[in-house]
Amino acid sequence: MGMTIYAGAFTDDPEIGRTLEPVIGFACWHTTRLAPDADAREERDEDPFIPNPDYIPHGGMDLATPNARYVFGTLGFPISASEGGEWPIADIQAAAQQALDAGTGLDAYLRDTIGALLAVITTGIARGATHLTVH
Repeated sequence: MGMTIYAGAFTDDPEIGRTLEPVIGFACWHTTRLAPDADAREERDEDPFIPNPDYIPHGGMDLATPNARYVFGTLGFPISASEGGEWPIADIQAAAQQALDAGTGLDAYLRDTIGALLAVITTGIARGATHLTVH
């Protein structure tokens, strides 16, 4: 099981009320997407994936649930295996930067993952994100 991590902002929808939505759509997270003619490509032994013209580097990330719990717990934002969480993005950014600056006790996985998380945060803030969501 995995958890999805993205930068978001609140929007007001007249039908459903206030919701926290990603500032970068999920379809923009990956470098490739399924081609419109994927089945025909498969039959010709071609790659069914094509470059994604909407790709935005660091648009969001996915982590296995135990890894997400490890990373966010290390940053001081514990999450449950089933619920995740949402926090002001500036709070997570400060904790992540402080962890990298201190560096004490961080294994290579944590350094790399927190660095990737900071990239998602920076990209999200540039697009108006106010919160970071894990679910």
